[in-house]
Amino acid sequence: MPYASLEAKKASDQKYYLANREARISAAQERRRADLPSACASVLKWKRENRGAAAANNAVYRARKKRAMPPWVAKEDLKFVYDMASMFGVSVDHIEPLAGEKACGLHVPWNLQLLPQSENAAKGNRPWPR
Repeated sequence: MPYASLEAKKASDQKYYLANREARISAAQERRRADLPSACASVLKWKRENRGAAAANNAVYRARKKRAMPPWVAKEDLKFVYDMASMFGVSVDHIEPLAGEKACGLHVPWNLQLLPQSENAAKGNRPWPR
């Protein structure tokens, strides 16, 4: 069906999306779950082929985490959280992300939670729960 204008098409697409939002979100989540091994392989391949960019991304993350840690936080408390994650085989997640859209969290023990890697990846850079 041809549209009178680009705005009319955008309005129609938005109306369809809002009417089918939950179904579209769950279908996208299922596609992601089904494609997870392939996606992981792609990420590893990219990191091998772009070692410099991957190192730069890691450096930015480490610097952001260091800036987000107040000087009065006991490093032993943070170490305890990371030791627990290592012991249970889960990942450490920032409840309020260090680089969130609306707010930036701190790298402090009460802003950390232990999550299975799959949940942490699904959460992305959004506050939990959302």
